[in-house]
Amino acid sequence: MSLISNVVYYLMHLLRYRQGNGIRFRNELAVTNHPARLIPAEVPAKLRKRFESSVEEVSGHRVITLTARKEPDARVAIFFHGGAYIRKAVSLHWSFVERWLERFGGRVVFPDYPLAPEHTCLETLAFAEAVYLKVIAGGPHRQLILMGDSSGGGLSLALRQLIRDKAFPEPDHTILFCPWIDLLMEDPEIDKLERLDPMLPARELRLAGKAYAGNLDLNDPRVSPIRGNFEGLGSLSLFTGTREVLLPGARRMRELCLSRGIPLNYFEYQGMIHDWMLLPLPEATRVLEEIDVLINS
Repeated sequence: MSLISNVVYYLMHLLRYRQGNGIRFRNELAVTNHPARLIPAEVPAKLRKRFESSVEEVSGHRVITLTARKEPDARVAIFFHGGAYIRKAVSLHWSFVERWLERFGGRVVFPDYPLAPEHTCLETLAFAEAVYLKVIAGGPHRQLILMGDSSGGGLSLALRQLIRDKAFPEPDHTILFCPWIDLLMEDPEIDKLERLDPMLPARELRLAGKAYAGNLDLNDPRVSPIRGNFEGLGSLSLFTGTREVLLPGARRMRELCLSRGIPLNYFEYQGMIHDWMLLPLPEATRVLEEIDVLINS
């Protein structure tokens, strides 16, 4: 763990970021059509200058595409952002997209997907499916990557399972960053880890999970893809850290894959917090290096 990562970790604890995050979660969940969920995602001016951007609607929701000058048609990555299914993308998501395009070129498809509690799992997953089919219909690509962070990682895994079940053309790789894949969150380790996690409030995450599930049970694989089948998902990679409440879900997925002989590229970073790969940290650069090996080998 680098010095700067340690500084970020202790600074977030000092500023009581997790506690403030919990208050924001509760406030947002208490208000129907909260402005944080209604404002359309916009590409930052910096990225509009560096990359070609376009916006279209799929099933009534915006989908943004950013295209690099480097091999624009070679690689397409569909990126589902995190935010506990109740928040829009933040600046760190756009920074990650920028670094991705700098390194790998091609295009990033950035769905501005419907959020809870106004929209629930069935609608969000149907939208993700529609986006995926639209990308597939757009023509052949040298490589198609499905990826997401946190709740976006959970949505990516649920979509990947749906793609297999419906026998759609498959992505070349699925990459999960600190994914939220168990919305039930009953593992006893979670409450212990919360004391180490400077970012995610477990109680409020559970409330957000119930809002996202809607009428579905939290054990439904469409809500909690950890309950789904991992057979036949192709190249699958997961990155997690040891100072976050979502770690037990990631470890459980690793155990399930190992017990069933299912390949999983699993990366557990000691001391790292939730979604560190979105931050300007040395470890975030290392993640991109490891992905470079995975997708180019």
